[in-house]
Amino acid sequence: MYTDFTSIKTADLRSWHLKSDTVRVGGKDIIMFTDGQYADLDPYLPYIYTPDNDWISIVEHYADMYKSQNLLCEYNDNYCKFNKKCSDVQVNYGNADFSVSVYDEFSRLHIRIKAEDLLISGDNVGDNSDTCYLAIFRGVLGYEHTYQLGNLMMKDYYVSYDMTPYDERNLDYIQVSIAPQKSEDVIGVQHY
Repeated sequence: MYTDFTSIKTADLRSWHLKSDTVRVGGKDIIMFTDGQYADLDPYLPYIYTPDNDWISIVEHYADMYKSQNLLCEYNDNYCKFNKKCSDVQVNYGNADFSVSVYDEFSRLHIRIKAEDLLISGDNVGDNSDTCYLAIFRGVLGYEHTYQLGNLMMKDYYVSYDMTPYDERNLDYIQVSIAPQKSEDVIGVQHY
């Protein structure tokens, strides 16, 4: 079965940074940039890590969206959690999806992470299983202008890191190719 990949040039030859200009929650633009913002698709990171100032805007939106379920956001400790199991959280399907746009001069793609995939059990982050965390955290220093999308996004996308333009054609860029997974293509899922 054939899947269409969108290939996007990296911002430069030294990194896999992709240009980014919009963050959406539930299809609503929350943050828009003019220039100098990036997204990294980092398979070694488990969750989503945002620039410091952007994190506040994003979690304020989620806190308002889930206020009837008492989503508690600790701004000094950089997390938001429910004091109940993830299975007890009433997911705001579709309206709480998180997406980041990536683009170059030829292509644009909105990488979407479903609302239900943004909920992680507290025992995954050093708490207990009776808590449920929002899988969006502040990034580390040095990433003030970069969204790091961890392997949460790779649950629904194929990602290929491709140096062919530079290695084989001596062009001044490398690229990342991204395609949504099709359920009929997933033969098996293995967890390590």
